[in-house]
Amino acid sequence: MRWAVLLLLAGCGGSGGGMTGDAPNTVSGTIQGHAFSRVAAAYWIGMPSAPPPAAFVFLLEAPTTCAAISTPNWDKIIGDEQVLEIELRAPAVATLQVPAQAAAAYLRGDYNPSAESGTVTLTSIRPGESLAGSFDARFAGEALRGTFEAVHCPSGVEP
Repeated sequence: MRWAVLLLLAGCGGSGGGMTGDAPNTVSGTIQGHAFSRVAAAYWIGMPSAPPPAAFVFLLEAPTTCAAISTPNWDKIIGDEQVLEIELRAPAVATLQVPAQAAAAYLRGDYNPSAESGTVTLTSIRPGESLAGSFDARFAGEALRGTFEAVHCPSGVEP
């Protein structure tokens, strides 16, 4: 039985289904007085509320599966983990300005502040596979910075 479980887990291989612990996913900074220093999963969702070409990336503090972010209001049922949502209004390999060309929002609890300024730099777009880049988002005197390689989650939705 243990071998069957190990084979099943091995079959999920590749990018780890979004469990991107070995990928270049980083975050540092403080928001709402909470340190945010770990990204355990990063996803580029396939079912955003805004029409294409908009793209949404979610950086999650705790290990989270694509299936877990494929249900409406998933942010209310995944627990108390910190999540950063990055919206790219017209994704391109370029540096995008927040809030004009991109947006960032901190998702945790009932109050979800949006970044007032900053940048998102996309370094790689692999359609249907991944988005990679970096971000520097400023929230009322606080900031979050980091890097991401978000795995495409075709069934992922905005919370």
